[in-house]
Amino acid sequence: MRKSISILIIILCLVLPGKIYGITLIETQIRNAYVQAIRTKSFRPLQVLYGKIYSNKKMPNRNYWLAYTRLNEATYLKVYHKNNKDFLQQGISILQKTDGNSENLALEALMQAMTLSNLQGMEAGIAYKLCFNNANRAISQNKNNVRAWYVMGTIDYYTPLMMGGQKKCEYDLKKAISLRQNKNANPWLPRWGKLEAYQLLTTYYLSKGKKAEARKTCLQGLRVFPHSKELQVLGKKSGI
Repeated sequence: MRKSISILIIILCLVLPGKIYGITLIETQIRNAYVQAIRTKSFRPLQVLYGKIYSNKKMPNRNYWLAYTRLNEATYLKVYHKNNKDFLQQGISILQKTDGNSENLALEALMQAMTLSNLQGMEAGIAYKLCFNNANRAISQNKNNVRAWYVMGTIDYYTPLMMGGQKKCEYDLKKAISLRQNKNANPWLPRWGKLEAYQLLTTYYLSKGKKAEARKTCLQGLRVFPHSKELQVLGKKSGI
């Protein structure tokens, strides 16, 4: 699962539509801070935003977004080959203090999956079980959670073939794509997952030499996310 870091870096470089009824989504603020950090090669934009979220004790879903910011910080550090273990662990610890709902479990599972690149042997095996179990719990609690299905598909995709990987990622990612995305006006709820599922499913088909399926999936994704640079790149690879 070490290669999972690269897809996460691509994912986090994307900027989502930024406003609903004039309110800037907190998710978009965090992603934009990440993009700014990459462009300026400075950790500061993410640090400043984390501080603002931390100091806002009344922010809805505050712990989720603190952990999500830590995820972005950890990804930034990985880009520059720096140790990100502490940031991942801090994010996981924050989520473990929450009520353990489907959204929190899905994000925790994703961060636990990222820690696998820092682990070996039995320690990696234990961490793998934790992230798989949390993704499974996230789905059990809410079968309509786009992010839970995407994370489960991601875990299976990056599991080595000799360990039974890539047996169900196609199903999981298709499920994530088929679900309705959260479109209500609440700016404090997460919306990531569907674009990432289109990207990873297209990548999966290309890796298996299934260009027709890759092209079909990528075209569907581009209809929903026409400005996605990653889907545009994948489209060229699939013959669009």
